[in-house]
Amino acid sequence: MDDATRISALEKLASLYRAGNLSSAEYEAEKAKLLAADGTSGIVTDETPVDTFHGSTLGWLFGSLLGWLVILLILSPIAAYALTADEAVRYVSLALLAGGVAAIVVRWIGNIAKKYELTSQRLILRTGIVFKRVDEIELYRVKDSRVDFSLLNQLTGIGTITLRSSDVSSAETDFTIRDAPRARAIRESIRTLVDQARQRRRVREMDVDEWNA
Repeated sequence: MDDATRISALEKLASLYRAGNLSSAEYEAEKAKLLAADGTSGIVTDETPVDTFHGSTLGWLFGSLLGWLVILLILSPIAAYALTADEAVRYVSLALLAGGVAAIVVRWIGNIAKKYELTSQRLILRTGIVFKRVDEIELYRVKDSRVDFSLLNQLTGIGTITLRSSDVSSAETDFTIRDAPRARAIRESIRTLVDQARQRRRVREMDVDEWNA
């Protein structure tokens, strides 16, 4: 390993430590490996992009009870407007139609504002349209995962993916991905990548909390 590569690796290692993703002992051990003559390290490896996705607004619309209620909220005023000449009914119909369209737009903006990036090492959440925020979970720290979906969700393949991690940034709360497209496939990809990340680092999560505690 040349000096430039070693310096870059040390900077990445320090960044992980400052973010709370490494303990002091882990940081010192991996730093020692990088400074050693062979420069081998289990921490700094190539990071391969795997998948990128947003929450599915169309999937939510046709694959959830709330989405179907919004559809009815849009279709009912259209029918009422077409079948009656009463001005008061028509005004109410237009108001309901506007409300339904607004609900879809709000959901769409919320989904577009959250971009999920899955790599061989991390799950990254980029939030915001004007003002940006980046959160991430190191996959080797993921303790458990699950996917929840209703009968309606299965019509469009969406679901809610929940991850429990020992990451400092998400240790107190579960990391939840709502309206996830291809939910079961993405969850299986995450499980596979978590196993691979642990094998690369030669670590094993010790679960002391119950999932439903």
